[in-house]
Amino acid sequence: WHPTYTRLYKDMFMKNPDNALGEFAIRELAMCALPEEMDTIFAASGPWLKSLSVYHRIEKQFQGMKATAVGQKFTDFSGKTIDGAASSLSDFVGKGQYTLVDFWASWCGWCRAEFPVLKEVYAKYKDQNFELLGIAVNDDREKTLKAMKEDGVTWPQILNTGKVAMEAYGIAGIPEIILFAPDGKILARGLRGDELKAKVVEVME
Repeated sequence: WHPTYTRLYKDMFMKNPDNALGEFAIRELAMCALPEEMDTIFAASGPWLKSLSVYHRIEKQFQGMKATAVGQKFTDFSGKTIDGAASSLSDFVGKGQYTLVDFWASWCGWCRAEFPVLKEVYAKYKDQNFELLGIAVNDDREKTLKAMKEDGVTWPQILNTGKVAMEAYGIAGIPEIILFAPDGKILARGLRGDELKAKVVEVME
């Protein structure tokens, strides 16, 4: 998103903080604004807008984003392993190694397009104090397993997370790939492609 769009929607919202135009503007801002920019928007919102479920969803999204911004410690959540056992993010993150966490789903083409990059970094660093973890979100277990088999995904996964994992990290769209430091602090978010490779190389080399 270009900053001009963000300014446009912010101006629209501030002139319409409690009507349908304001609702439209806040929906658009949810996809392009930074968490700190939304504080002003939430503060200016009128009672009608605050009564809408979409407002509460967006407010929760940005609370999650602020709580899990770069420099913050990880937020835990739970799901199931491929074998059906209980598993949590804390089983992998904050255990003394760098952990790259990929939030994805079988139905997300952009997510699966990142697998070759993830395979490359995993093959290079998996024996060097580095872990890669997949988080299957909003997906059916059998479809997740089918996609993993089709795409040759061999790294650990937490399945059956529904919306819980995405809400914990304020994720509006996937893939969302986050790099955690050995102590569990967030080093980078929104990593993709060459930028992802470069960041992993930077911390590992």
